[in-house]
Amino acid sequence: MPDLLTHTISGYLVMCPAWRRFFLPSIFLVGCIYPDLIRGPSLVLASLAEFNMPWSIRILHSPVPLLIQTWLVSLLFEAAIRKKVFCNLLAGIALHLLLDGCQKVYELSYLWLFPFSFNNPISGIWWADDDPWLTLSMVVLGLGIFFYRRTKGSPTSSWGQ
Repeated sequence: MPDLLTHTISGYLVMCPAWRRFFLPSIFLVGCIYPDLIRGPSLVLASLAEFNMPWSIRILHSPVPLLIQTWLVSLLFEAAIRKKVFCNLLAGIALHLLLDGCQKVYELSYLWLFPFSFNNPISGIWWADDDPWLTLSMVVLGLGIFFYRRTKGSPTSSWGQ
């Protein structure tokens, strides 16, 4: 899977200044890493304890369970912004899943069609071993876009402050 830095920079790159009124930048960027925050700790524990992660944990990183989780998380916010939080979190998760879908896997890793199927219909573009180059290129691209937006006086340069 692409690392958290790649997911976050990808989220920053799609936050076009013209779309500023639609974004809650912090919620969107949390959505970009949310699936790994949910599943990541269980992966670490499984590798430390040297056992296979049960499928019940793997489903947390699937589209349908993530949709339900997004709805539940959005209920924690005030009613006035609940719909915007839901849409931003879901958009970040969708970007995350798109990036993960581009990665080839050795075994059944992502349950894309759960609960309808356990098959993996997505073949992927790059291998997990390619992630260092992907991360490095995303950092360079992200810094370039950041400084470009900063010099142009873009409203996104002050996001998150």
